[in-house]
Amino acid sequence: MKKLLLTALVLCTAVVVYAGGIVTNTMQSAMFTRFQCRDATINIDAAYYNPAGLVHFSDGFFISVNNMSLGETRLIESDYDNFITGSNEFNGRLLTPVIPAVYTVYKKGRLAFSAGINLVSGKGSAVYENGLPSYERRVADFLPYIRNSLETIDQAVRNVSGSDPLYSNVTGYDIDASFKQRSLYPGLQFNMAYMINDYWSLGAGIRLVSGRNRYLGEVSSIHVSGTNAEGDFTASPVDYVRSVADAVNDTITSDLYDKADILQQRSRLDVDVLQKGFGVAPVISINYAASLYTNWALKYEFKTKLRLETEVNDFKNGAGMFRDGSIIIADIPAMLSVGVTRRTSNKFMYYAGVHYYFDKPIDFDGSTGIDIDMIDNNSWELAWGAEYKLTNALRISAGWHMSRPGVNEEYQSEMRFSLPSNTIGGGVGIRLSELIDLNLGVSYTLYKKDEKEYTYTPELTSVSADVSEYYDIRTFVFAAGIEFLFGEN
Repeated sequence: MKKLLLTALVLCTAVVVYAGGIVTNTMQSAMFTRFQCRDATINIDAAYYNPAGLVHFSDGFFISVNNMSLGETRLIESDYDNFITGSNEFNGRLLTPVIPAVYTVYKKGRLAFSAGINLVSGKGSAVYENGLPSYERRVADFLPYIRNSLETIDQAVRNVSGSDPLYSNVTGYDIDASFKQRSLYPGLQFNMAYMINDYWSLGAGIRLVSGRNRYLGEVSSIHVSGTNAEGDFTASPVDYVRSVADAVNDTITSDLYDKADILQQRSRLDVDVLQKGFGVAPVISINYAASLYTNWALKYEFKTKLRLETEVNDFKNGAGMFRDGSIIIADIPAMLSVGVTRRTSNKFMYYAGVHYYFDKPIDFDGSTGIDIDMIDNNSWELAWGAEYKLTNALRISAGWHMSRPGVNEEYQSEMRFSLPSNTIGGGVGIRLSELIDLNLGVSYTLYKKDEKEYTYTPELTSVSADVSEYYDIRTFVFAAGIEFLFGEN
């Protein structure tokens, strides 16, 4: 039985998990979770979604505290030939109980000042109990390498003794491994909005983003198993090959000790890496209050330029996976959103929005020296939500969010993949008192399964193989937020 445990502990990474573009998170409040659309809102979370709209608050101070709890299943299948039977499914469980977002607004006259702190890009904590394809391949490739190395030994022994030692009958493998990744991209945003007249207002802001990735991992305790002339065996691949070399004479062993040394070099993988950097992005917004019942909004977020410097500790670079001092590109694309809020009666209102992400100028391969085209088209999204007031103290809502990324096969991999999705959400708003509102929401996201085909060449055998991998995700979110209204909106 395989004993591969891969633990990816992630707070925020450049992998989309909840609503947003390829690396941009737009699920930033409990109100979003229960509406799925906030682009033209003039509630407190407009500090993120529509800063220019905050001038329509009454004078006073307002604060919103939110938390989103996320659970996700990530599904990966691979048809690599060297995997043993039943080793082609790699399912991850992701659970992030705390994804915070806090917003404050101060309104006075024609001016509104706002601030917010949230995770602008990321996912959560994932556990892959049966590993990932790349880790599995590293060990699965030992089997044909050992078989090929020992088949000539079996033949030589048969020629001398007339009996078959079956040294090459290696049929299984087993591994203990761990990998932890902690990535955090918090954003701190400050905005100022000005009311030009009763209809038009403008907002300008600046977002500060800090990027920090931490990788800790190892691959060890690898064993191979099978049955030779002496019976069943389980041993480390290095010890097994050396034991065969010791069992036969020097003429027959040939280069077995050298091959055992090669296996020893590949039987251990250590990672202790830190990547960190800092970026800034301006944000501008325009709000048009067409009437007391209709509000339009436009927001443009400029590209966040992020460069992360790599620090390798104790030479643990993942067998060359990371290079000390190297610079990693982790830019967040520019984004344009347009939305409308329409109140058709005192009891019913709806939201609609469009998001467009300028992905094509972004170097998503992360390397400063390699240019891989990973984007065919810019990503876009459509969103719609509605609310019905049951009583003055209780409101119910529901919404739908559709995301269409423009990535190609070069972008997709086991550690990151972006898939078309549809999200449905709903929830309630409860007026607890004249000064306090409570929002509760849930959402469920269905993704469209995608396939990647590529050619893989093992380092040990140099025999290329065509591989197909399949990616899928299921995501559930529960959100709660409380708003304090020191002034009446």
